[in-house]
Parts: sequence; structure tokens; C-alpha cells
Amino acid sequence: VECEFDNCNEDAVHAWDEAVAFYAGSEEGSDGSGDGALLYSLADKRCQNFKTCGSNGDSVDGTAKVNLEIYAQLAAGQMNLNLGNCQGARENKDHISDLMGVPLVQGVLRYAHKIDNLNDSSE
Repeated sequence: VECEFDNCNEDAVHAWDEAVAFYAGSEEGSDGSGDGALLYSLADKRCQNFKTCGSNGDSVDGTAKVNLEIYAQLAAGQMNLNLGNCQGARENKDHISDLMGVPLVQGVLRYAHKIDNLNDSSE
């Protein structure tokens, strides 16, 4: 979606809202306590395994730190779009893209470890 001051409050903002929905999913619930199936839920599950939950990223309980960081970037990007700061919104988008890889890498590491620990008889 093109971001220019003329359409920052229309197409780009709508696309930004859709990005939030695609990250969280429809089953997450308005307070994030649902049992979704998309990246938000995956991050919350993996943070328990890697002790990266909570605002400091040092807990096994609560919301994944990466989710908190992504939502902070989503809010900042929405503000940038509303202000017509398209470059700022692009920077937010790039940071979000980087952060979205965290739960995926954690998932790969978790299941690689589980597979490595399987008995030969289970193959």
C-alpha cells in the first residue's frame, strides 16, 4: 500500500489494522487471553519454554516480551500513519518484521531439541 500524506488515513491505516489482525488472529480475544493459532499465540507458548515472557523477558509467565514489543511498534506505526509520517511507519514495519521471527526460531529450536531426544525405537 502506498503511503502518502493524502491517503495515510485511509488505505495505509486500513492495511495496518489488517496486519494487527493477521498477527493476533481472531481467536485470541480482546485481552490476548484466548487460545489463538497464529504468531501471537505461538510467541506466548514459546516464551514459557525459553523464559522470555513478561516486560523484562525473564519470566515463564505472562505475555511474551516479543508480543509486547511488537504491539508497541504497531501502536507507534499507527501513530506515524495518522501523523503522515510514512518513513517512520516503514521503520516500525521493518522492526516488526524482525521481531516476528523470534517465535518461529524458538519453535524450531524447541522441536529440534525434542526430536534430538527421541529414542531410536520411535523412528
